Order: sequence, then structure tokens, then C-alpha cells
Amino acid sequence: MFPWAGDGYYSLMGSITAILEVNGARCASCSYAIEHMGRKLPGVEEVRVHPDSQEIHVKYGGDPSALEGIIRIVSRLGYEARLRPEPGL
Repeated sequence: MFPWAGDGYYSLMGSITAILEVNGARCASCSYAIEHMGRKLPGVEEVRVHPDSQEIHVKYGGDPSALEGIIRIVSRLGYEARLRPEPGL
């Protein structure tokens, strides 16, 4: 469905979407906090938390500091997030 670029990234109309794995953030308030604070970061266009699959999809302009910012937000909330490894690793 999406053109994969590997390492948990795919590109869609000039933006990059990264998929982060998140551990423990399953409630609606956690999802809201991550999405709300994440959208305020420079370069972040959209943040969607998928609690059932324990994933965060981050649409951003390509600056790695945007992903680092999302990971810091998740950490401050008491959870862990990391870039999803490439399938098969």
C-alpha cells in the first residue's frame, strides 16, 4: 500500500512518515497527550497514536530532531518509544 523506504519510514507526497513502537501508552489520555504535544514540535505535521498496535505514526518534514522530540515526549510521560526496526530484523 505504501512505498517503503525501510527502517520504519515511508514517504507520501513529499512528507516522511515514521512509525515508532511505543510500550505501555494504551489509554486515550496518553494518546491524546502524545498527539497534542507532538503536533507542537517544529517540523511535525501529524501524529497519530494507535494504542491497539502500540504504534505512533509521525508525519514530518524529514528532520530527525522531530522524531527525537516525539521520543522525549513519550519518555516524559513514563513510556518508551523507538523507531520500528526494518521487517525481518
